[in-house]
Amino acid sequence: MFIIYQLVFFTICFSDVIPVKKNGNQFQNNQTQVLLKNKLNKTTPSGNGKALLLLPFQHEFKENKKTLERYFNNAGYKTEVYEDGDANIDKFRGSFLADFDVVYISTHGHNNIGLSKTDNKKFAPQIAVGINSVEIDRKAFDKLSLEEQQATGRIDEGANGSFGLSAKWFKITSEGKTFNNTWIFLNACHSAGVTSGENSFSKTFLDLGAAAFNGYSDFIIIPLSNAISEATIAIFTSGSSFKQMNKKVKSSIRLKLIQFRIYMNARKSRKKYANINLFVSKKGITDGFYLK
Repeated sequence: MFIIYQLVFFTICFSDVIPVKKNGNQFQNNQTQVLLKNKLNKTTPSGNGKALLLLPFQHEFKENKKTLERYFNNAGYKTEVYEDGDANIDKFRGSFLADFDVVYISTHGHNNIGLSKTDNKKFAPQIAVGINSVEIDRKAFDKLSLEEQQATGRIDEGANGSFGLSAKWFKITSEGKTFNNTWIFLNACHSAGVTSGENSFSKTFLDLGAAAFNGYSDFIIIPLSNAISEATIAIFTSGSSFKQMNKKVKSSIRLKLIQFRIYMNARKSRKKYANINLFVSKKGITDGFYLK
């Protein structure tokens, strides 16, 4: 009886792993169907195979840009990198961004900044375009159309400051161009704080043809956001789907350890911003979105 029990147990436990000979063709057919289904459901960026890295505050953030470039290059993307002063307002135009399959923008973000030349002092979340003197930015501002001016703000820092760009800026400056299933990663505070309406960065980019969007729902401490960015890009360029990537980032033991260290060293008022869960994902297509 003991021998018979062992035999039955072995058959029950391993019958799904080792198919019997008469069902071999059926097993192979099922496997083929699964692989074909996955291939049919797989969507990737459909542009020119280029990844853009806009780093207007690289002098402050000090991201490991060479590592980020290597991840994209290994996944088959050619990279263009603009940092500090080279990441000027023209590089933030929707028509320029639409030429890329991946757009990674790492900058400061603000929750509610007044928009320029609006009659009723409208406010909107905005991301910053580097640091320049008021004089330099004034010259650039004067070259904008009235509609473009109304989609910008001014973020002052003493004698210097930044252009603030609202979500509407990217729609206005797209000049009718659309994205080709682009992945947008807006590594900036408050970049995903608004999820609907004309002030939503995620909705704006998805409406323009982007396939997926990542950002932050609130303030995020820079060393943690740097670590999240590197992990996100490493995972996504390694073959994970968008859904899988976001799940792996949120559950990463390494990121949780970094989060804990930053949390312990942060001032009491800033501890809540050392939180991986501020990382937000939005998709405009099916779950089967991949970078490669």
